[in-house]
Amino acid sequence: MNASVSSQIDNYPFDRSDDRVFMPDFSGTIYTWDIDKTYLRSRFNSVLDLAKVAIELAIDKYAIDGTVALLHAIRRGPGPKPRQTPLYFVSASPPQLRKILTKKMLLDGVEFDGITLKDQFAYLMRLRFSHLRSQMGYKLVALLTNRREHPIAAQEILFGDDSESDAMIYWTYAKILRGELRGAALSQELLRAGVVPDDSKLIVQLSESIEPTDAVRRVFIHLETGKKPADFERFTPLVVPSKSPVQAALVLASMGEIAEQGVFDVAKEIMRRGRTTLEELWSLVNDARARKLVFGLWNAALVERLFAEVATPGQ
Repeated sequence: MNASVSSQIDNYPFDRSDDRVFMPDFSGTIYTWDIDKTYLRSRFNSVLDLAKVAIELAIDKYAIDGTVALLHAIRRGPGPKPRQTPLYFVSASPPQLRKILTKKMLLDGVEFDGITLKDQFAYLMRLRFSHLRSQMGYKLVALLTNRREHPIAAQEILFGDDSESDAMIYWTYAKILRGELRGAALSQELLRAGVVPDDSKLIVQLSESIEPTDAVRRVFIHLETGKKPADFERFTPLVVPSKSPVQAALVLASMGEIAEQGVFDVAKEIMRRGRTTLEELWSLVNDARARKLVFGLWNAALVERLFAEVATPGQ
């Protein structure tokens, strides 16, 4: 990374933390999650909505049903001993929410290694109004900045939602890492997607500092706004549209990323919230199987056990 790019990163309007120290030969999976509408049930579409969110207390924020149990299962890993799976958050929420968000994660028992937030106020001060609602440039800069600090052999699994452009962002990120999209072609693609020129230039420069690697294993998109799985066909099989955290849990269990018990824990958390019936849970599992999201270990006996556990009072 040359001095010019390092200086641009130092002055980029985001707020980052990273408390994880990796061994150079680390080859495990690093998880990156969005926050709003992926972890928390956020509802804001304007500056006024954002201001209301900013004055909420941590106790006022609610996680999407099943997400906390899924984050716990990911952090724990598939084995009998917790593996402390690396977990990062990249969000367009402003730094002014950092204390509230981290307090909420503490209340939920969600351990994480780093968080990146978008400094909306800095954009306002710099009169960069076009950057405020443009998320693709910001998120790609954040993802690539994190990537250059992580081991070359590390794999990645990414979580986002369908309310913005997360599928396109993560899809583009995966192509950049593989070396399929670099230089002038990358610049043109970014400009066509509405990325502002200064972000586009920085993304191209960052990509040139990263050795090509097929690192992105899966992208999960939480279907929050009513979009259908078919809307994401162009991104398959890398992108997995998920109607519920239980579907994401089923896929991760099939991949050997979380334990079977993690799926049961997610399903039980969803049922405890009381917003999903057993019939709806059954429909979610059947949908995952029909879309061939689930493979390997998830046979009929395990599905029967899943429903026996969630239907048992006191579980």
